[in-house]
Amino acid sequence: MISLLSNLITLLRLLFKLIRYDIISPIGFFQNYPFIGKLALKTSFLRDRRFDNRNWGERLVHCFIALGPSFIKFGQTLATRADIIGRDNALALTQLQDNLSPFSFEYVELIVSSEFNCSIENLFSQFEKKPIAAASIAQVHFATLVNGQDVAVKILRPDIEKLFDRDIKLLFWLAELLERFFPATQRLRPVEVIQIFSASIKLELDLRMEASAASELADNFSEDTDFKVPEIYWDYTSRRVLTIEKITGCRPDNRQELTRMDLAPRQLVKKSARIFFNQVFRDGFFHGDMHPGNVFILEDGRIAPVDFGIMGRLDMSTRVFLAKMLIGFLTKDYHSVAKLHFKAGYISEDQSVEMFAQACRSIGEPILNRPLAEISLANLLSQLFRITKQFEMEIQPQLLLLQKTMLVAEGVGRQLDPTVNIWELAQPMIRDWMVKNQLPKIPLQSLSNDLPEFVNRLPSLLKNLEIALENLAQEGKTGEYEKELLKNNLNEKRRQVKRILFSSVILLMLFGYYVMN
Repeated sequence: MISLLSNLITLLRLLFKLIRYDIISPIGFFQNYPFIGKLALKTSFLRDRRFDNRNWGERLVHCFIALGPSFIKFGQTLATRADIIGRDNALALTQLQDNLSPFSFEYVELIVSSEFNCSIENLFSQFEKKPIAAASIAQVHFATLVNGQDVAVKILRPDIEKLFDRDIKLLFWLAELLERFFPATQRLRPVEVIQIFSASIKLELDLRMEASAASELADNFSEDTDFKVPEIYWDYTSRRVLTIEKITGCRPDNRQELTRMDLAPRQLVKKSARIFFNQVFRDGFFHGDMHPGNVFILEDGRIAPVDFGIMGRLDMSTRVFLAKMLIGFLTKDYHSVAKLHFKAGYISEDQSVEMFAQACRSIGEPILNRPLAEISLANLLSQLFRITKQFEMEIQPQLLLLQKTMLVAEGVGRQLDPTVNIWELAQPMIRDWMVKNQLPKIPLQSLSNDLPEFVNRLPSLLKNLEIALENLAQEGKTGEYEKELLKNNLNEKRRQVKRILFSSVILLMLFGYYVMN
């Protein structure tokens, strides 16, 4: 009862903001109910007329900012769901600024001392009181460790966990109501969207997980001289405090500073394309928020990411699907793209492959016939998600964050050099990856997994053959029909044994080749 009352109170606050920014109109809901409709008409005075000339997506941005940290983060997640709110509105949400007023330095001192059981002066020889950034979940200060190392210290906002817990419960409640009373929304899986959002927020509210993500990314690129992940200082890191190496460089969209550093934009785009490819396809673990504010170009030309709160993962089957799909679109092989979706089970078999191939062509041709520098595979994926309703295709959540990341990566690449397309650079790498990883290893690995089953079946087959031979020796005790049946069974057993023996030999040879390579 208390939970329901809390949800209702939060819901009323939410409705007030949605009406104020003209996100929803009660008049439209109750137009068939005259009395309630007249009451709904009275709510028009709540609207903030300053936003009347803004489009719906822009008004939604301001609404989420007014609703606070939880909804700012939810808006950033919703920016990946063009299939729900439309492409233009999703694009508007990508501009959602994650900037809030900072909390006081007294709270900073209190949090640090409670996390490490000592005063801030015992850990840092210098600590800047003014934060360099204040976001919805945490704020960042520059500091210097007692050993002289310059660092950046990220600190969670006070009571942020309680705030997110309250708002996420409301979002779950609303998503469940949608699925229950509006079955058409089940295809969009609103509850799963909130589950993914909730899981990502829980990770972001434990800064040790962000430190772990940075550490894993650093390990993946330990031998890459073009990619610099800041060092994590674990002795100064806890659930609410993250301390990393201070990165000094310029944003990738600062052309003037890049010119001063004598760095060629085209070479930076090539590095970025290779780094993005390796994260997505080689490792299946990628930075999910690589906007220009989270990337720095160092004096020596290395690319250094920061803020590892949003990371994405793709399993091998999804990476293979994605690689085949992108190559299919780039080569305009729409029929293979369509069959790929059916084979992966993303579209049910009662749909038409030919019609889906035609739909793929309808979204591929307008994009792929543009000059190479203007081709956007992120927009192509966005268009693909928009036709999912027509073919009852379930949205794959793991691809939504990637689509948003691709959109940002393309934007950063064009800011560096508008004449270069990162997919032109990445396409041969994707092909080489397919040949190296998909063709020789995955099938052989699958075959080697089946080898023990074949070996285990051999004794039983041989035993059956022995029994059949013994029965054949007693042919005088059987009728002509039974003898003929037994003979047929014996021949079948012999054929089975030959097939199993032959398959086992082939599998052993393939398995040996796989192990050696």
